[in-house]
Amino acid sequence: MEYVKNVTGNDCADTELKAILFGGGIGVPPMLELAKRINIEKTIILGYRDELFLNEDFKPYGNVILASESGEWGTKGNVLTAFDAHNITADAFAGCGPKVMLNAIKKVAAEKDIPFYMSLEERMACGVGACLACVCKTTSKDAHSNVNNARVCVDGPVFEAKEVEL
Repeated sequence: MEYVKNVTGNDCADTELKAILFGGGIGVPPMLELAKRINIEKTIILGYRDELFLNEDFKPYGNVILASESGEWGTKGNVLTAFDAHNITADAFAGCGPKVMLNAIKKVAAEKDIPFYMSLEERMACGVGACLACVCKTTSKDAHSNVNNARVCVDGPVFEAKEVEL
């Protein structure tokens, strides 16, 4: 399997699979860079609260579906409302956005037995893993501190959903 380096950190698998990229709020820009870098069939679902941004930039890289809380743009609701409304299938998910969004996608991915790669957005004080300000809970112990944590700035920011607890 060939890998492509996400601009913000860990590798994301690049295969001949069909993927759905979910971007919500501040998670939209990282998904644009991922959409540019992976050369697979993809559907891109973007969720907005009150202002569209970068949505036109995604069009050369896949089928773009919009969701907004008001319904002014695309499906009324969130990215999962749009996912359900369009009856989309995929072999893998990738996403970045608010934790509540990522947690909801994680549940759907688990129910459908689809791997989900999430890019976490955390406050990062030092950026080199020394301060532990950006840790997230994990399902396994890390070698650095021997606890169930991972440093988002060093070990991530991309994690397979089954590896982290939100």
